[in-house]
Amino acid sequence: MKRLLVLFITLAILAASFPPQAVAAQASCGRTYTVQKGDYLSKIARQCGVTTTALLQANPSISDWNLIYPGQVLNIPQPGDPLPSTVTGGSTYIVQPGDTLSRIARRFSVTVEAIQKANPSITNPNRIYSGQRIVLPSGAAQVPTVSITPVSGKAGSTITLAAVGFRPNIEVQILFGADENASEVIGTFSTDARGALLRSINVPSSAAADKSYVFVVRSTQNTSERAVSNPFSTGKSSQPSGTQTYVVQRGDYLRLIAAKFDTSVAAILIANPSITNPNRIDVGQRLSIPAGKKDAVVAVTPLSGAAGSQVYVVAGGFPANQNVDLELGLEGQSASVIVDGRTDSSGYVLKLMTIPSGARAGERWTARVRTTDLAAGTSAVSGVFTVK
Repeated sequence: MKRLLVLFITLAILAASFPPQAVAAQASCGRTYTVQKGDYLSKIARQCGVTTTALLQANPSISDWNLIYPGQVLNIPQPGDPLPSTVTGGSTYIVQPGDTLSRIARRFSVTVEAIQKANPSITNPNRIYSGQRIVLPSGAAQVPTVSITPVSGKAGSTITLAAVGFRPNIEVQILFGADENASEVIGTFSTDARGALLRSINVPSSAAADKSYVFVVRSTQNTSERAVSNPFSTGKSSQPSGTQTYVVQRGDYLRLIAAKFDTSVAAILIANPSITNPNRIDVGQRLSIPAGKKDAVVAVTPLSGAAGSQVYVVAGGFPANQNVDLELGLEGQSASVIVDGRTDSSGYVLKLMTIPSGARAGERWTARVRTTDLAAGTSAVSGVFTVK
């Protein structure tokens, strides 16, 4: 009897030591989750005990990891759930500079209408931007394709590589070099159940300045199953110096203009301090476009206002798909306001933040954005917001 009692107590202690955390976390979210202030997808995925990929698959209307908002209702995948019909035959494609929906549709032997149906967030087929993620519809041709973003930088830069159209669950190598005969091995990975691969990788240290390189993805079992990426440039010599003037056209918005000139929204805002809302520009408005501004930069707009004012904090040129802290604080002092964020596949993030109501007239505030998970972190500070 005494032995049975000891055994029972031991089993009870062991059970308490290993609680079913993942199951409990998922159960606490239920079938849906309402986005709260400060949420981002990877944070919600961890909280609900699912992967970010599964969360994206369950919510195909999300075309940009960074574009979720408080009050938005997300579907939370449950064990055994089938994939949504919009993604069972497709995968994710990253829009490249110069891409149009019709060009993407032709490449994958589908219609523009089918792509729009699989991506409800695309309400205007003429408005897509470099770095945007598009879900390929069911029935898309299995064409091995590799795309990278951003398309310029230097050795050590972080890029997002997306490969689609490969066979499911196979081992592939990512290679780096000057042309399709690339031989420098970056790593060996596996495609998912849809024949896709999505990775954040670093440009090798062997990359020299003023050169063009490509990334090659190939099967380790069948080397003829391969695809070559769009070019990655490490040079600045071909980029114009100074700034140029651009007149806003109908259908333009800042992200589209930034992609067109290979710069960032934050860099455009810094060059155009009269823009007080990055979501509002006017047809016929003249913008100064900075050349070659792909380094990490942070803009705050507007540049002045009363205590309690809301300001837009915009970061560009940061590593893609990384968690970041966005901070507000007195110039040269530690942060007073900190919110979580996440860069998208083009290294962009935007947050609406509030200058504390206790700020005094004449105070100078700045915004700082910094990565939180990278060993070699990236950080940048904005210009000054002056309290009136």
